[in-house]
Amino acid sequence: MIAKLNETAFEKHVAEYLAQSKLYTQRTPQDFDIDRLVDVGMFGDFLKAQTDAWRRLLRNFGNEADALDAVVAEYNRQLRRGGSFLKLLREGFTLQGISIKLLQFKPDMNLGDDNQRLYEANRFAVVRQMHYSTADADKANELDLTILVNGFPLMTFELKNEGTGQNIANGMHQYCTDRDKTNKMLRTC
Repeated sequence: MIAKLNETAFEKHVAEYLAQSKLYTQRTPQDFDIDRLVDVGMFGDFLKAQTDAWRRLLRNFGNEADALDAVVAEYNRQLRRGGSFLKLLREGFTLQGISIKLLQFKPDMNLGDDNQRLYEANRFAVVRQMHYSTADADKANELDLTILVNGFPLMTFELKNEGTGQNIANGMHQYCTDRDKTNKMLRTC
């Protein structure tokens, strides 16, 4: 007899399935910096793939940790000033005259250039049971699944299973009533 598929088993199955793809990796909630809204390790890898920008950042900031911290701080400053996460993904931003990309969209043609190389450096990750806030209203809450692109949260999911008496309406209700609508991560995703 097959046991009822519970939410945790479903979540684990989805995460493992995605992680088996060459496009995804599985990260842990501890890899994600809630306050800075980024998996710094993942983003650092993508930033280093921007070889010219990375070289200039190292020259301006002296070492890898300071360069990465400065870029992440600027990303958060842009968000605090009302910048759109999607616009930042599409256009990136400039820091001390250095163009920073958060994502490289697929080039129209594969010419073997830097855009193609950077496109191939994009990485998605799936994270299970991720805390998304340190604020009292949401401090203990977790998201069933979060999808990151180059370390930045792109999508969040609350999985429900009709076999356990829950459905999409329960998930929508959870987002609408059990989550702080002003939470910066949820507003970004």
